[in-house]
Amino acid sequence: MSFGGKIGEFDVMTMIVADLYEDEVEQAIKVLTSFLNPLIIMVIVEMISIIPIFKIFNAPA
Repeated sequence: MSFGGKIGEFDVMTMIVADLYEDEVEQAIKVLTSFLNPLIIMVIVEMISIIPIFKIFNAPA
């Protein structure tokens, strides 16, 4: 950053750093969602599979 300030290209240097961090954040979000998608699907499947069990046990005799 000090180099960009000395040669008068501070705005260019900050844009480069911003692009770098933006790419890192996007990659981190992709990794996080790739781990969360199967977990969310498993939770939904479990919720759906439990509903019929409750209906069976709560049915009038």
